[in-house]
Amino acid sequence: MEAIDHVEQGIALYDRERHGKFAFLYAGHDPGACAHWHRGFGHWMLGYPERALIGVEAACRLAEELEHPITIAVGLWFSGWVRCMRGELDVGLAILDRLITLSRTHGITLWLGVADAF
Repeated sequence: MEAIDHVEQGIALYDRERHGKFAFLYAGHDPGACAHWHRGFGHWMLGYPERALIGVEAACRLAEELEHPITIAVGLWFSGWVRCMRGELDVGLAILDRLITLSRTHGITLWLGVADAF
């Protein structure tokens, strides 16, 4: 629970206008979206699948708004993974197919490999 509290503090401090340009300082992806998907993953690990979905969907919305391909790719992976783990295989695999298309379009080989492996 401490990790989720920490991530929520980061979400509260995130300012899209100030921090949305920092993707290349943070492993190539946006720190706000990163905080959202880690919150979602933390909730999944604690047994809260609905909260997990809320977190990854917030990450994907932010990534789409920022129009940053790598951030979108990471968000799609987390979202697809959560959907599959929730038993929503058709939705999850469709999301992962979108990740494959995005990765091929932008030459993001890491996430192409991750999506293909799923």
